[in-house]
Order: sequence, then C-alpha cells, then structure tokens
Amino acid sequence: MKFINFGSMHIDYVYNVKEIVKARETMNAVDHATNLGGKGLNQSVALARAGAKVSHVGIVGHDGLGLKTLLAENTICTEHVEYLNQANGHAVIQVNSDGDNTILIFGGTNQKYSPELIEKALASSEPDDIVLVQNQINDVPRIIEQAKNHGRKIIFNLAPVTQNMAYYPLEYVDVFVLNQYQGNLLTQQEKPDAILAALQRRYPQAAFVLTMGQRGVKFVDNHRRLTIPAERVPAIDTNAGGDTFVGYFLARWHLGDTIERSLELACRAAALCITRKGAATSIPLLSELV
Repeated sequence: MKFINFGSMHIDYVYNVKEIVKARETMNAVDHATNLGGKGLNQSVALARAGAKVSHVGIVGHDGLGLKTLLAENTICTEHVEYLNQANGHAVIQVNSDGDNTILIFGGTNQKYSPELIEKALASSEPDDIVLVQNQINDVPRIIEQAKNHGRKIIFNLAPVTQNMAYYPLEYVDVFVLNQYQGNLLTQQEKPDAILAALQRRYPQAAFVLTMGQRGVKFVDNHRRLTIPAERVPAIDTNAGGDTFVGYFLARWHLGDTIERSLELACRAAALCITRKGAATSIPLLSELV
C-alpha cells in the first residue's frame, strides 16, 4: 500500500514581521527566508517521515528543481513529477511575532496538471493504493473521478475551499480532511459538531477529520466519534503544521495504528513542527515522537 499524492509544490518566500501588513501599510520585515513547501509537498514529506510509502504526482518549473530533489531525499517516488519550462508555483508568506501567518499563492506549474499525467499516475497504481489530493492544483474533479474509476480509496484535503468546489464529485470521497474555517465555508455552520453533522448528512458514506487549532481535532464516521486535544506549545511558525498533522494521521492510521493513537501522534507531530521555522524541513521524523 502506498499513497498517490496529487499535490502542489511551492517555493515559499517567508517574511518575519512584527505584525501582518494591512492594506495601504508599508512595513520593514524583520527577517527573510526561502523555503521549499506547498501543501502537497509538505504532506508527502509528512507521510514519508511517518513511515508510509509515497508517490508524488506533480509538475515543477525551471526554478523548482530543488522540490523534486527534496522529495527524493525523503524516499518519495518522483516517477510522476514532470518538468515544464515555466515558473514554478510559489507562496509569499508573512509570519508575525505570535507565529501566525498569511499566505499569498501564485499557482504556476501547480495549475498545469494534464489528463495524461493524471491517468498515467493512476494506471500505474495498485488496488490497495490510496489517492490523496488537495485543492491547490487544477483538475481536482478529474483526479477524483479517475481515482474512483480505478477503484482507489480517495482522501480529499479541502484546502482551500473555493466556489467551484460545489461542482466537484465529492460523493466519491472516502475521507474528508478540513479545518473549522473551511467547514464553516462549506456548510455555513459555526460550531464543530454542527459542521460535522451537516457534512455527514451530505456525504453519509464518508469519514471526516476536522481540525480546530488549539482545541484539537474531531474524527467522525458511521461507527466512531472522537475528540483529541491539541498539544499546547509556543508557536514559532505555523506554516506546515496542518500538513504535518494530515500526513502523520493518514500514514499511521493506514499503517495499522488505531484512529485515536494516529490522531494523538499527528497532534504531537504538528505541535513540534510549529516550534520550528521552515516548511517541509520543519516536519519531524517519527523517531523524534516515539
């Protein structure tokens, strides 16, 4: 079993600031760094560091070859990482003194998935492989439909929530992973339990993982309902914290750990991640957590 991850790969331009810059305001940055990240790459690295086998599917540009190298260094299969002579996707990130951030994304090559790449990656997969997809790339409906046609389990991380998501074939999704803000946008409900109840009515076949920041995480399916508290730590940089949680939870759950144990370990991994600066490189190794 391995994860087939259709996910974005970004070059992150990170600016440390005292406060997030507001409209019509000019401010000097305290510090600056260039990191390798993107939701897809971060989650692939987290999956691999948690012990899972991973094949990443994506496209790098002329300025993003280091992204493919980083995947390979983490024992992630890059057979389906293609190259285009265009600008790679990148993100401009502000991180304030509390560790909170704002992220501005340029899609670049992350918006260049072709039907051929999608079908090639799925055709080479095995029956017990699991498809993971986030919403920072193009052609997500095609990926979900083709994964369903191939009989693969589908996990969808609803990040970010967009208006056209209403037209996605979400009835094919087996596991939804989202945060409380995304759940509010999707259901117009405020409280976590109300968000989950609305989602269960809409997609009764699925399981749901709802992250709630410092209040922890809820897991709900047709058999279980769990709430796991977050680990409180002084945040340095929250970038990649959510992706670390996603990768660790999915990896440990599908490697045979209980859901409760998988959620607890994922919360611990995310907490350690946000005490470090960086994106993919800040994701902890399994040996640091057990």
